[in-house]
Amino acid sequence: MKMPARLFMISVCLAVISQTGVAQAQSDSAVRNGSAVPSPTRGWIKDRPEAVGLDGKVLAAFDADLASGKYSLVDSFAVYRCGKMVFEQTYPHDYTHIYAKEASERGR
Repeated sequence: MKMPARLFMISVCLAVISQTGVAQAQSDSAVRNGSAVPSPTRGWIKDRPEAVGLDGKVLAAFDADLASGKYSLVDSFAVYRCGKMVFEQTYPHDYTHIYAKEASERGR
């Protein structure tokens, strides 16, 4: 028995819609379970602080404080939010010079 053309087209459309719905549900599930967020071993997605609800001016001010040495010997500072790296900075120090001075002082 031959299937009428309209019925065939309806069947094909329903099959496509069904598969699209399954794919979307799997994608939504992956996001909810966190598997859609890249792992640190594969690299972080980089974005602006404002894109994840943070104030970039506050981070810039804190960065300036760290760079000036206000909080002593901080080597690096990074901010991750919503699976994205939104800020990263390193602060070089000459530890040879710093510890040579301390080592030469008696009682330390």
